[in-house]
Amino acid sequence: MTVTLQETSYNIHDNYSMSMQPDKWFQCPYIQTTTWTDSNKNSRYESTTTIFDDWGNPTEQSVSSFSNDVTTDMGSHTVWTYYDAQNTPPDTNKGTGCPADSQNYFKRYIKTKVVTPKGGDTGTPRRPAQISVYAYESLPTPDSVQTTMPSITKVKSEWTYLQQDYDATKLPLATGLRSKVAYTYADKNDTTNGFARLITTASTHCPSGDEKGELCHHSD
Repeated sequence: MTVTLQETSYNIHDNYSMSMQPDKWFQCPYIQTTTWTDSNKNSRYESTTTIFDDWGNPTEQSVSSFSNDVTTDMGSHTVWTYYDAQNTPPDTNKGTGCPADSQNYFKRYIKTKVVTPKGGDTGTPRRPAQISVYAYESLPTPDSVQTTMPSITKVKSEWTYLQQDYDATKLPLATGLRSKVAYTYADKNDTTNGFARLITTASTHCPSGDEKGELCHHSD
């Protein structure tokens, strides 16, 4: 028999009222730990620590695994960045771009996501990391809802890199491109498929890390 225990803690500061908490994301789960214990009292743990921004978006997350208090060769470290609420013009050379938030103040669309594996007892990051870059587009809504919701935002493309040394703030990355995926959606006049439904997915896979290389494959 295995007993599972799940625990969640929050980034709440003692002696502060709700309105005076230093971090606005104090209601978001900070540390989540799952413990599995078998009938022989052997235990395995998985701990996830997440940091959020003032809008409630996760910005950093660390996942670690332990077995009988010894760190195992598992886990990952993830970092997210987000577009500003204001309009970011599309840049096809970088695979970036995001329309303004409908309220022009809410930050929520992911720009980059970097996932680095962990390894060893010290949790030292093991390279390479996977870097994903996202771009978005605005779709005008049907006339019947224009007054309440003029448009919606959908993912337009996703570029994925696999790199050892990188700076996700300097796009495009010089090497390590593994794939590009582009999406199209039904527009407001498409009564057959229904507004905003995914219509096509066009993928370009580059195992060699070079979009122009001979091993680059395209599919729709």
